[in-house]
Amino acid sequence: MRFTPARILISLRIGKGAASPLFGLVDDCDPEVRLVAARALRAIGPQAKGAAGAIAVLLDDDDAYVRMTAALTLGGLGEQSVAALHKA
Repeated sequence: MRFTPARILISLRIGKGAASPLFGLVDDCDPEVRLVAARALRAIGPQAKGAAGAIAVLLDDDDAYVRMTAALTLGGLGEQSVAALHKA
């Protein structure tokens, strides 16, 4: 399945270099892929530079779990989330 690489990144807790490939998964057509990408970015945390902008879009997702995970992820991304929320 397509979300397997994101699950691997979560389990390995790879740093900021892993964040960029996950941005493309945030707008995937499969809600489970979006969910796992958001969780992986949350696991990376504030080191995931630029993640807040990608995650803020998920606050309007059709899937409730994706929305909830997006909110939790933004909380874990630090100050970059503030600017992203002002734009959203």
